[in-house]
This record gives sequence, C-alpha cells and structure tokens, in this order.
Amino acid sequence: LVEGGAFNAAKLRRSRQRVRDLGYFKKVEMTNVPGATPDRTVVTVEVEEQSTGEIAFGAGFSTSNGVLGDVSLRERNLLGRGQDLRIGFSLSERSQEVDLSFTEPYFLDRNLSAGFDVFRIVRDLQDESSYDESITGISLRSG
Repeated sequence: LVEGGAFNAAKLRRSRQRVRDLGYFKKVEMTNVPGATPDRTVVTVEVEEQSTGEIAFGAGFSTSNGVLGDVSLRERNLLGRGQDLRIGFSLSERSQEVDLSFTEPYFLDRNLSAGFDVFRIVRDLQDESSYDESITGISLRSG
C-alpha cells in the first residue's frame, strides 16, 4: 500500500502479513474506515511489540579444546530500527573467542542488507607446538 494510492484489499492483506513476518510484534491489527471524501480510506495499524532480545548459554566438551562454554547476547530490533546486533563469548581450556556482529537491513535506505563482523580468537597451542595463536579480523557483508 502507498499513501494516496488506490485502495486494494489484497495489498492490505499482503502488507499485514509482511509486518507480521518481521517477528517484532505479537499482534498486528489493520482496519480501514471511510475517509473524509468517498474516494479516501483511512487505514489504521495497531501493533503490540514482543521481545526481540535473546541471551544464550552453551556448554560442551571437545577432544581438541576440552571443556567449553559459550554465552551470547542478541537484539534483532536495535532501537526499533530493525538492526541486528550480536556479541558472543566462547571460552575453553585452550581457546578464547569474542565476536561482534552488526547488520543494517536497509543500507542507504535501499532494500540492501549490509553488516560487519569483528572477532578475536586466542588459542594455546603450547602442548603440541610450543606457540600460541592470536587471530583478529573483520569481515564485511552485503546482500
């Protein structure tokens, strides 16, 4: 639907479904009532937000790294703008990892997703190679 455009019930249903599919709202209600003139319709959208944040914990065992733990925080609708921000930490007997990820779903106000990932990995390889490994990096994404 476009403001000022011709009313189309199929487009109204499609718009409602697209808002629901965002996953940001528990409830999406759209109603239309006649406007001030016979050729106008007023469409009212009522939404009820739902939590978009996540926290995750993990634990496990690896034959190469031993006991390991993982924690991450994620917000899928940062500041109500649809941006996705995630930070994660992993710790094991032989390695530590931290990563930060950010995605902008409408880069430059276009239907183009863009983001970046920043990470740091430190591994203790003293037992088999007599050295430690540190990797720091960044990657850019678009699509």
